[in-house]
Amino acid sequence: MEMNDVAMPEIVVTGFPKCGTTALMRTFEDDPEVITLRAPSLTMEVPWPVIKEIRPATIAEGRVLAHKYTAYAYNKEALQYLTAVNPDSILVLCVRDPARSLVSWHKMHRSIARSEKDTGHFAYLERDFYAECSIPDYYERFAKRRLRYDLHFKNMLEIVPLSRLVVVSQERMAQGIGEVAAHLKAVARGSTAPLAAAAGTEEVHQGYADRVERTLPVAIRNEFKRTRKRLAEAVAESGVQSCL
Repeated sequence: MEMNDVAMPEIVVTGFPKCGTTALMRTFEDDPEVITLRAPSLTMEVPWPVIKEIRPATIAEGRVLAHKYTAYAYNKEALQYLTAVNPDSILVLCVRDPARSLVSWHKMHRSIARSEKDTGHFAYLERDFYAECSIPDYYERFAKRRLRYDLHFKNMLEIVPLSRLVVVSQERMAQGIGEVAAHLKAVARGSTAPLAAAAGTEEVHQGYADRVERTLPVAIRNEFKRTRKRLAEAVAESGVQSCL
């Protein structure tokens, strides 16, 4: 084992952009029981393989380590490392209604392409397309396969032990992100108890994505319905913990 191959409670947040990964990490950052990692550039996304360089060897007893990189969901090598390096880690796969993810993702990349805040980002480098593309064109060129949650989930099952994978929806976090964060800490510490139903005391925000997704072409909306159904069936069949 390498120096930092030490068992400790660890939460690895992955999934898909605009699915609540940042909100979840901000909740962890505000929790004194959680040690969160940021990249050397101070961004919340700790890319592969940077995590191998900054992941601590140990943490104080009673604390939980947490870090995130959305693209882990697509990266077999990273998943293999994260699964092997710490037998006590859990991987949290964040998902969202793919129609709303598509709309939010498109808006984000269009904004990047139109500004000069991140000139190294692929959307800016290909700004002739991303600055003005329609949502259907964006879907076909960039997002179609990336939003096949069911395929990515099944690929993760080939690497990550069932007991160490938790699927969380952005919609469930919107109902009570503090409850979800506390549940994930408990799971990282060995709990197998399921997350209780949402108390329903927090108002669910209805934003840009909720309005625009209703205007998507019928073919795309129908494909997303099939994706959601396949994912729900795959999660249920696998038996992994979920907060959907």
